[in-house]
Amino acid sequence: MKAWEYHNRIVRERRAREAAEAVRAGQAGTIAKMADQTPEFELLMTAIEQECRRLSELPRGSERIERKRALLLEFLPVVEKYVVTGEEYRNPVLTQLMVWAFDVGDIDQAMRLARVAIAQNQPMPERYKRDVRTAVADLVMDWVESRGEQPVEPYFSEVYRAIFPEEPDAIGWQIHDEIRLKYVKRAIADAEKSGNLQSALDLCNFAEKIDPKKAQVKTRKAKLEKELAKLAEAARNAGRQSDPEEK
Repeated sequence: MKAWEYHNRIVRERRAREAAEAVRAGQAGTIAKMADQTPEFELLMTAIEQECRRLSELPRGSERIERKRALLLEFLPVVEKYVVTGEEYRNPVLTQLMVWAFDVGDIDQAMRLARVAIAQNQPMPERYKRDVRTAVADLVMDWVESRGEQPVEPYFSEVYRAIFPEEPDAIGWQIHDEIRLKYVKRAIADAEKSGNLQSALDLCNFAEKIDPKKAQVKTRKAKLEKELAKLAEAARNAGRQSDPEEK
């Protein structure tokens, strides 16, 4: 590395540290400047990148989660100002905080930021090789799968409807079929659990339309068809017993 390049990097890193410290100290004037498309905002992005590198050095687990929680609180005022002012420009800080909110399980905060990021078609941080809709769909599904038997509404349905809108001629999120199938399979499981077997079967057929090979619902589909046939037969028998002409 050339001497001038090294010098510039050191200066940039120092100024980025100062920017992060200003955020932590709650210096309103500095924060206001950072929330605009200015060199100060670029420094804030560098500060975020430095924090991401430090996070990668921490072991996975509670220590990393607690650090992300602290960073979320520290940098959120910058994003809040951006959202409140109604400005719109390329803002990876917004999507990075969104990711941290998902990571720490703050789904309310994560979805609030996600809606803004999606509406503005914001870029994800560079290390994420996905567009924001694909990322949000994936992150929400990760959250859903982590919940076990705990409630996942209204967020599961919110994203499901965004992927598969009910309105005629509406175009849903254009995301990978692998993720779309995850949502359909979850909807199948929910339909089965609630006793809506016909809806579950319809969703199995829908999954096969998305990708006949990767859907992998043949066994489940056959089971549902068998159960529905039994229910139909039982209903016919009950009808015959109640019909006087059949006696």
